[in-house]
Amino acid sequence: MTGTVNDAARRVAGLVFIIVAVAALGGCGISTLTSSFNGGMFGGSKPEPVAPAAAAAPAKVSEGNLLTAAQNNAGGQVDAAAPGGECPTLTVSPGDNNITYMAKGGNNDGLSVMHRGEISTTARECSPSLGGGLSVKFGFSGRVLLGPQGKPGTVTLPVKITVMDGNRATLKAEQVKVPVTIAADQPVGFFSVVREVLVPIPPGASPRSYRILVAFDRKAPGAS
Repeated sequence: MTGTVNDAARRVAGLVFIIVAVAALGGCGISTLTSSFNGGMFGGSKPEPVAPAAAAAPAKVSEGNLLTAAQNNAGGQVDAAAPGGECPTLTVSPGDNNITYMAKGGNNDGLSVMHRGEISTTARECSPSLGGGLSVKFGFSGRVLLGPQGKPGTVTLPVKITVMDGNRATLKAEQVKVPVTIAADQPVGFFSVVREVLVPIPPGASPRSYRILVAFDRKAPGAS
């Protein structure tokens, strides 16, 4: 009888240990991501920081990953460059990363805003091209905030993409129309765009002296 009781006690103790261990491991695996719209153009509380585990995730240039980065407010450049960093720079100037549309006949103040677009994240990766130069896969993502005069629906953001050589001469240029849908129950919509371009870099030239510029086109009708 004593042996049976001891065996049962040992089984119970072992079960308790397993439960405690599983609970502890589950707690270690928890990470937090934040919404990017606790703050923003029209006020609100300050967003919480992204957990280190999420921020350290390896970057891949895809529309899905860029969209996730924008939704999690992981702003700044996610840079997946070629080994050694030999890749053209991808730049969004501070003055060109946003665009605002105002209601006609308004007072041109915050209460007249229909919507505002913002580029928050960029990424790039490079690989040698068989024909010479580099094949550059790059992308950008961000959000559209609905203003006091805005309405849910689909808005289109005009974006300029320019590829420049080391002497700042334009090699290629593209105008991109980015559609963004804002749902009726949300004051914000997200977008992501990925492009691939062949940059002809001659032997001996530094790829890092070449630039890819992304900018909102504020000359578009109604934009500022």
